[in-house]
Amino acid sequence: MEQGRKGSVLVLLSSAEGSHADLAGGVSALSFIQTHVLVSSANMSVVVATPDGSAPSFHFEDIKCEQWLKSRQNVVNAPRAVEDIDPAEYAGLVIPSSAGGLIDFTHERTSPKVARVVGAFVEANKPICAIGFGIAALFSSKRADKWLFSGKNMTCVSNSDIARFPYFARLPLIPEDIVTDNGGRYSSGPIDQVHVVIEGRLVTGQNVQSTSLA
Repeated sequence: MEQGRKGSVLVLLSSAEGSHADLAGGVSALSFIQTHVLVSSANMSVVVATPDGSAPSFHFEDIKCEQWLKSRQNVVNAPRAVEDIDPAEYAGLVIPSSAGGLIDFTHERTSPKVARVVGAFVEANKPICAIGFGIAALFSSKRADKWLFSGKNMTCVSNSDIARFPYFARLPLIPEDIVTDNGGRYSSGPIDQVHVVIEGRLVTGQNVQSTSLA
């Protein structure tokens, strides 16, 4: 841990890329940057992890986001693999909006590793924050075939948010549908507007715009 820091927060990012670039990239650069700034301003260290330890793939909303990440490549170029993470070392878990997470957070090879980490945070009653597409990191966390977040109030990227984009028909999963089909109590706000839901130690934001408030 960096000297003087109060603790560490685990930030889980997607590294899915290539043919999936039409999903708006693996991770929203803006959502990650806002997460990093907020965690750092709370005097906490940011530790980045991806499902397989590969460098995250980013979607840059503007040139400022690209420049910010280029100037801080040490932050994201050598992430930890999820399987090497000991959740006991972290004060909380944040998953910025990561469209690529619909692929590598839920893939049969990596989803059990992601589920182990998420489940450990739930068991330890530590805070979890998932933004937009980042909700996909929670989908595989079950106990006795029941979703750990069933019955919880939450939000994520809405069907209305994504139905307007060409990639909608090619998405491997529809987040809002997964939440409701598994017993989550879903709510959403207007498109591109801030909407945050707090349920105990679980904080969810509908979209990138909700990152700072969540």
